[in-house]
Amino acid sequence: MTTDPHQRSRTRTPWQGRQRRILLIAGVVLLCPFVVFFTAKYYSDRHYAARLEAIRAEGGPATLEELIRWKKRPPVPDDLQEGEPGTDEPSGEDPPITPEGSPENTSETPERTSAGLQTQVSEGLEALYKGPDEEEVMDILVRLHKEGIISPEDQEKLRVHLEKYGDLLELLHEAALLPPGGYSLDYSKGFEMELPHLAKTRCAVRLLQAAATYAALVGDVDGAFHALTTAMAIPRPLQQEDLLISFLVRKACSDIALATLAETLGRITYTDAQLSHFQRFFASEYDPEALANAFITERVFGFEAFNDPARFMNARINWLEEVLPGASLTVVRTANAFGWFTQDRDYYLDSMERLIQAARMPYAEARNAFPDLEAGGGSVLTSLSDILLPALGRVIEANAAYETRLDQGAVAAAIERYRVAQGAPPDHLEALVPGYLDKVPPDPYDEQPLRYRREGEGYVIYSIGDNLADEGGTESPRSSREGDLVFRVHR
Repeated sequence: MTTDPHQRSRTRTPWQGRQRRILLIAGVVLLCPFVVFFTAKYYSDRHYAARLEAIRAEGGPATLEELIRWKKRPPVPDDLQEGEPGTDEPSGEDPPITPEGSPENTSETPERTSAGLQTQVSEGLEALYKGPDEEEVMDILVRLHKEGIISPEDQEKLRVHLEKYGDLLELLHEAALLPPGGYSLDYSKGFEMELPHLAKTRCAVRLLQAAATYAALVGDVDGAFHALTTAMAIPRPLQQEDLLISFLVRKACSDIALATLAETLGRITYTDAQLSHFQRFFASEYDPEALANAFITERVFGFEAFNDPARFMNARINWLEEVLPGASLTVVRTANAFGWFTQDRDYYLDSMERLIQAARMPYAEARNAFPDLEAGGGSVLTSLSDILLPALGRVIEANAAYETRLDQGAVAAAIERYRVAQGAPPDHLEALVPGYLDKVPPDPYDEQPLRYRREGEGYVIYSIGDNLADEGGTESPRSSREGDLVFRVHR
């Protein structure tokens, strides 16, 4: 009997059948994770898109283009410009601006603004910022704050420093008289936006702090008032930016102005009109929506980072770049294609919604609304939320301190008005109501009235701070999160 070799080759053995089934099963097993990844990513993307539409329905932006359209520029009251206190006349004479942003008259000359003039003097501010004597002047002011006196040599150094930058000071005084305006910023760059004006703004306020302090040392009341009100007005253009970093720079500038006010109050006596100007400024400076708006901008920048995580994270996967240069871009984009960042993105969106809500709450309620932000999303690959979210909860704490400091400044101005009229500070803050205050401002940390104590001819106004412990007006030298928040006038 003969065997057809072709027939034998077409006959499958049991092993061949099992081999094909094994390969099929292996293929299905290998394919399942991809199906699961892409299915989960599909439904997560749909859910994410629905949440973005909900944000838009509430009037918020979800893209950089929408953010630019959403931006608003609230007007600054004319009587809070740097002009003469106690008058209702506008401090500038520039033409009014139409909603379209062009002058109502037919002149082609653009409106002059504080931001525009500060931009023109940016080279002078840059030279001041990098100058060798700026740090020495700051050391002199620190010693004056700690010791209460400075040597004649240090006072002369202050005079020489201010004379050196006299032209710059005059231009800053001129800028303070103009409408705030705004700096030209490219929001399309998101987190990569360049903000060179922030350091220069803070540097300008430091120069004005030196000018006000020196004027107080030599008994020049009007000079101190002029420098201090200019220091308060110079950061005003930052109000329109709705950026967290701009918010923090505004707070830092406000802290400088308030420290300067406390220092000068112990050395000179301002007029009632000047003190009224200070009081109006500090009472109206706090914007309860400012931090929420900054978080809204931050959220849009975060959305853009999640849209292209490779662009945002490429420089941050340092260990991978050391092993295989150029690989991190490919790894992140591949991970994003398979939905690796979807859970982290949802976590980020949830966290930002909580932060925006907390920014609109009284701090006594908000302080417990963000206990786990620094934990991140828990992704094995470097998590975007680990980069974007840490310390944002502390910005809400900084906002509470900012509100507290401004209230302390307004109360201090009211106390000084009382002292000018009565010859001595009040024994308790209730004596200021209703003649100088509508009510004693509450401490944001526990919603009780701000604490106050006379210290001879001086006094201390304080808040219990974030540790919620009344330490009798004692500041902590280690951390702003410890001790009380204190405004003290020595006499």
